[in-house]
Amino acid sequence: MAGKRDRSGSQKSDKRAAGHKSAEIARQIRECQDLLIGFKSAREIRDFLSTKYGMETRTADDRIKAAREAIRDDINGIERQELAATMAEMCISIAQQAQDRGQYNNVIGAMRLLGELGGLSGQNRV
Repeated sequence: MAGKRDRSGSQKSDKRAAGHKSAEIARQIRECQDLLIGFKSAREIRDFLSTKYGMETRTADDRIKAAREAIRDDINGIERQELAATMAEMCISIAQQAQDRGQYNNVIGAMRLLGELGGLSGQNRV
């Protein structure tokens, strides 16, 4: 007989509430998204999921796939101009931080990408 009896004598179930698994899976997928955005490899994410949740490789791969799909859906939901503006802001921030550290190759790379975003390079050269 599964469960415990409380003081009133009625049985309390040890069973978790319905939907707890889906909430846990959603949390795991969000963690995978954060790790992917943080430039972690699939191997590193699988190791993390295995250590934290005791997850099998196949299940971990399913979580990683779902996280990638969620990221892709987020990007597809952003308008092109909004995405370009966000990327331009990031390029400027990266260039400033790289310049402060004397990493001039990174400054050039960020400025090159910023030029591409603004249509100043490639086929649209000024």
